[in-house]
Amino acid sequence: MIKEFNWNFENLEKTLEEGGGGGGLYGKTVYLFGSTEPQQLDVNGELKIVVVPVVLAVDCPFPPSDKIAINFVRTGKEEIVPMEEMKMSWVPYVPLQDRFGGIESLKTKIFTLCCTQRRSALNRMKTESANKFYYYTPYMPLNPPEDEDGTVVRVIYPLEPPIVCDFDLM
Repeated sequence: MIKEFNWNFENLEKTLEEGGGGGGLYGKTVYLFGSTEPQQLDVNGELKIVVVPVVLAVDCPFPPSDKIAINFVRTGKEEIVPMEEMKMSWVPYVPLQDRFGGIESLKTKIFTLCCTQRRSALNRMKTESANKFYYYTPYMPLNPPEDEDGTVVRVIYPLEPPIVCDFDLM
């Protein structure tokens, strides 16, 4: 579903390049994490569920965490596991044009969260284990501000057409 639209990440590319605008990440150590979020959007006058790509960029001289948070949507629970348990790690990103040269020459040290599990093993994985990959994010132990709406989540029922509603976990 993500390929339904031609997503453009030029703003991220520019901020990572020399002379780029925005946050000016050129020459810094950056950790990138990509995921998707289903959103109900107006597309040409019609409400549709659109899978929107989300990229989180962390400017930090050391990896954000060696743990993964798995947020189980149905139960509202969170499980924290070591990255190696999910066979994941922060790996250097090398742009296509630099793949035959050394990564030592790159000015920006970019790392992406990568699954090192073989594709064949992923294809044979049991449903319960595979579902963990749908709901994981890098673990960032920050204390969010307390608010009254913190227990309300958006629920999307995958029917045709999809049903979208808010649900209070409390």
